[in-house]
Amino acid sequence: MDLAQVSESMICELYERVRYQNSSDKLALTVNEKQKLKLSWTTFMGANPTQAGLDMFYRMFEKYPQTQSVFSFASTKAEGQMQDTSRLMLHITMVSKMIGNVVDDLDNMESIVPSLLSLGGRHGTNGYNIPKDFFPFLGESQRELMKEKLGDSFTDDHNALWTKLYQFIIDTMIEGQEKYN
Repeated sequence: MDLAQVSESMICELYERVRYQNSSDKLALTVNEKQKLKLSWTTFMGANPTQAGLDMFYRMFEKYPQTQSVFSFASTKAEGQMQDTSRLMLHITMVSKMIGNVVDDLDNMESIVPSLLSLGGRHGTNGYNIPKDFFPFLGESQRELMKEKLGDSFTDDHNALWTKLYQFIIDTMIEGQEKYN
């Protein structure tokens, strides 16, 4: 990346941060709600975040087999073989890290919005070409697994908060698909 590209990227990021700060479509969460999201994420990820991420993708592939076809590096693999696919494992790690970044930045969402927009653009027709209808599936899979792993401590309130947060992530990524594609 040359200096002009870096400058353009920084200007775009600054623009998106300011646009979000002045937006009426901000993600509205109370301090208590943010804490619930952070604690449930930390507990869910536990000591092995890679395994938790892998489990999310396994569940998504199981429930929505059509999603596996968009991952060329996983489309013909059985579940047990997937963890031997370094590209899939890298992708899972990056997805888990991005969700973690969103959770970590709940008090400063304007700092994460440019990354989500860019991520959405990379998942558009000129990038990975992921149908926007697929975006909710990983969130659904994550919430199911959180309920299983956290049991009664994952309440309906937690589920509603995670649904709200995922919808914000999805909406921002779709906006990025449309804007930066």
